[in-house]
Amino acid sequence: MTILFSFNPQVQFANDGTCHELGRTTRTYVSGYTLERQNVARVRRRAKRCVVANFNGALPSGRLITSVRWETTSPWSINMANPRIAPSQRETMIDVTFNFAGWGGLLATVTLDNGEEYNAEFSFTVLDSPLYPSATYPMDNGPYRLDASV
Repeated sequence: MTILFSFNPQVQFANDGTCHELGRTTRTYVSGYTLERQNVARVRRRAKRCVVANFNGALPSGRLITSVRWETTSPWSINMANPRIAPSQRETMIDVTFNFAGWGGLLATVTLDNGEEYNAEFSFTVLDSPLYPSATYPMDNGPYRLDASV
């Protein structure tokens, strides 16, 4: 007699406003030793992703993020919305729609509870090739800057 079992692992995430991005395309881990490091990535046009800047490795123990300023060089390519700080106050995130093809910089500048400022920089190339028949260019450009605080 053979008995077969099936197992379907499931992971449940808390709906606390944080992002659960896999990989490093839209997530960067800021280091206390290489603060100038830039996260360089290529993404497809019309992708909607959460972009995460994790400062845990750069902040001294006990320091917390109290506010964040997200800025972009190209609001027509990087359309930002919903900036926020994770409940841990050690990382920050923003929702991005990658719109027009081209290049855009994205910068997260955080202010800590002691007044210090740290930043994380992203460099995105938005690809638009090949051009599919359903491709459209919405006319909504995003803002150059969004802020959030605890």
